[in-house]
Amino acid sequence: MPTQLVAPFVPLQDPIANVRNGLVGHATWEEFFRDLTGGFRALQTSVAGNLATVLHNTHAARVASFPASDYDAGVQYFETDRGVFYRTDGTDWLYTSGEMRAVLGAEPTDLGADDAGFRLFVTDYRHRVYWTGSAWDWADGDVPGRLAHFAADPGVGWGVLDGTTYDLLTVGATLGTSSFVSPNPGGAYLKDGAYTGSVNAASGTTGTGNTGTGTTGTGTTGTGVTGTGTTSTADASFHVGVAAGADETVPDQFHTHTVPALDIPGLSIPGLSVPSLSVPGLGVGTLEMRHVAAPIYVRL
Repeated sequence: MPTQLVAPFVPLQDPIANVRNGLVGHATWEEFFRDLTGGFRALQTSVAGNLATVLHNTHAARVASFPASDYDAGVQYFETDRGVFYRTDGTDWLYTSGEMRAVLGAEPTDLGADDAGFRLFVTDYRHRVYWTGSAWDWADGDVPGRLAHFAADPGVGWGVLDGTTYDLLTVGATLGTSSFVSPNPGGAYLKDGAYTGSVNAASGTTGTGNTGTGTTGTGTTGTGVTGTGTTSTADASFHVGVAAGADETVPDQFHTHTVPALDIPGLSIPGLSVPSLSVPGLGVGTLEMRHVAAPIYVRL
């Protein structure tokens, strides 16, 4: 037999004896339960009110069936098809947060000043744009037209430079595209320069080399001169003073000095040969620095 629970009888008019357990301020049990019931009702009303401040339906339903003036300021509306939030100021619905995702051509075309800040991710270009209140602008600064090297295909939103014509995303009062004919670099290096609406294809001029003609020098052999010696002959006689005031004759004496002939040898100057110097012609692609090749892509 199940146990029957019986609630104890509490005389509502009896005073609350133990006031140390959080029941201070209530003289009787009746007052305590009345205030407790009122507290639950206030909580219920508050929760219900807060839940009602976030409405949700499609964009078309908000425009057609949920006038902003019908709700207190601060009430929010979530557009289930666009994924964005609006808040009423008591008069108008104002965009607050969220981001819509759509391909080009499926973006909203009914935005106005109250939609300022509306964010859109264009999925087939992988670009984020936002509505200024009167036009579209870039949300992340990742604008089309820039070039970059990639080791592998970066995927959607990029096109390899190979001569293909691409459509680049454009912003303004409406979203659109502009045509871009990509050059085919063919292994050429990028060079800084003024942009005139298109990227120049690879070009260059083939240099013409000139072969220098060498000249062989002719040596000259020097001719030596043999010197002729001269034999000197001493005087036949000379005087020698012997004593003061007196002269004495010395017999003839011959003393000969021979100067030998000097031989100056011939000096030979050898011929000097100037070799021919060849300047080769340099063509496009014939002289190349060490490099790592990687394909170039353009941001669409």
